Amino acid sequence: MSLATSKIARLLPPSLRWLRAPLVFLALVVVARFVTEVAGVPPAITRYISGTAALCLAAIYLGAVAPLRGVQRCTQLLLPAT
Repeated sequence: MSLATSKIARLLPPSLRWLRAPLVFLALVVVARFVTEVAGVPPAITRYISGTAALCLAAIYLGAVAPLRGVQRCTQLLLPAT
């Protein structure tokens, strides 16, 4: 990490430092979708790719954060999902 990046990282609140990697991933998904659409790939395929990536990101987040919030069983996720 460069000196400028480390200075910026220290200025961010802890919540944003914790979200840095998912936000970078989301930015990469947006850029990849834009590039594929510019390259002429049909929109249905780009939607599928970005939707799959977003679903994977949500699953990783849920798997990491749910146990910290006291979720121990899958049935506990049904009520917030509705």
